[in-house]
Amino acid sequence: MDFVIAVVLVGVFLYILHGVIRSAVRDGILMADEERASTNTLHSE
Repeated sequence: MDFVIAVVLVGVFLYILHGVIRSAVRDGILMADEERASTNTLHSE
């Protein structure tokens, strides 16, 4: 029974970690897009 609890806890931990990594990647992509957009407007005169 302890093994089942450990597996469930590891699964929950990995699911939360997956969500954190997904949100960090999404935020990084959005920041890169904003930076690229502002760079393009500065250099395209």
